[in-house]
Amino acid sequence: MTRTSDTWFSRVRGESNFPTIAPFSVTEIRPFRRENLRRGAFVNIPVSAFSLHHLFATKLRDRAVSHVCKRIVGLPGDYIYNDRTENLDKVPEGCVYVMGDNRSNSADSRYYGFAKISDIDGEITRQLLPTVKTLEGLVDMTGRTTIEDSRRHRGGNEEAEERG
Repeated sequence: MTRTSDTWFSRVRGESNFPTIAPFSVTEIRPFRRENLRRGAFVNIPVSAFSLHHLFATKLRDRAVSHVCKRIVGLPGDYIYNDRTENLDKVPEGCVYVMGDNRSNSADSRYYGFAKISDIDGEITRQLLPTVKTLEGLVDMTGRTTIEDSRRHRGGNEEAEERG
């Protein structure tokens, strides 16, 4: 990982997010900001952030991997179907459920549990090599997300709509 001020760069080693992020790509990462927490964001997470991190670390030890890049698919309070255990997993407060886009080839929350939000250190904003590709949920130069929650634009009472 190479760091310059508030941006750093990392080479992707695995295929867990292929074809969105190709193996051996170089990605741009910006510091994670809690106000940008949302489904769909690609985040950089230390292996130690996972609730079953000891199992994850054992699997990745030979590859000298300390961080993984995954997409947030579940926020605190969400129920996510875990196709590995065939159970509904409720995401606890302070945690997220993350998965790789290449579901059949990704070590993620289905295997290693929830990731602590407080441990997320970066958001992957784009792939730079082999080709430049902007990722969903890009943050702008100020670090704020450029995608707004669609509920803000519907009008009416959001809480009433969510209740029923």
